[in-house]
Amino acid sequence: MVAWPGRIEVGQNSEMLVGLIDIYPTLLGLCGRPVPDSARGEDLSAGILAKQNTGSRYVLHFITDQNDPEFRAGSRGLRTERHLYFTDGIEEHLFDTLEDPFELRNLAADPSYGNLKSLLTECLLGALPPAMSIRQPE
Repeated sequence: MVAWPGRIEVGQNSEMLVGLIDIYPTLLGLCGRPVPDSARGEDLSAGILAKQNTGSRYVLHFITDQNDPEFRAGSRGLRTERHLYFTDGIEEHLFDTLEDPFELRNLAADPSYGNLKSLLTECLLGALPPAMSIRQPE
């Protein structure tokens, strides 16, 4: 939720995918400040101000264990406009969030979703820093 009198209307809706990682660079962009090279995430300020979906094709999805300070446990995944894919390195989950908004039907084992699952896995592996890689089964 963002509101800024005279710049961003109250009640304006957007379908833009936004991850927590995008908040810092976006706030800097809205303030007209440069985004440091060390910042992760995407500056979405231009899309917000222009009322356009200019964000990423996906955002990262994490479920972590609060007792694991190195973030090695839990799952990592991606959320697209239509799908949610995540894995803990052992079990995979894939949901069509438009057809199944309550995420009750796991499509990961359905062969007709194999290509999509491969694409999402490739995107996930390319997006994660090595320290947060998916745990592989032993």
